[in-house]
Amino acid sequence: MLGAVETLAVGACEAPASLLELTGGRGADVVVECTGQVGVWEAAPQLSTFDFCFRELRLVPSYSCGPVETRRALELIGAGVVHAEHVVTHRFPLDAAAAAYRVAALDKAAIKTVVTFDHGA
Repeated sequence: MLGAVETLAVGACEAPASLLELTGGRGADVVVECTGQVGVWEAAPQLSTFDFCFRELRLVPSYSCGPVETRRALELIGAGVVHAEHVVTHRFPLDAAAAAYRVAALDKAAIKTVVTFDHGA
């Protein structure tokens, strides 16, 4: 089976305990953190070298600019030099996430591709 079977909203639950409960104590096969929020990492359980070696875990990071670049980008947006609406070149609803990933990977015109969530549902 491909796709998310369960999702956890870290701010709404005790994520590590909820994850263990959902999986009968086994833990997740794959965890995708896509919020970019520091609190998510702070709520994550600490993993030891033992975990990585003997449970054969892998951590696959994605690229994100560092704090210096982020601050500079926000300064440029705040000063009106860069308009945020021009940075997000593509928006997709959640049910079109696969198309969003294709565009982000293949479309040279895509600067920032965003998947939106209907919070009213």
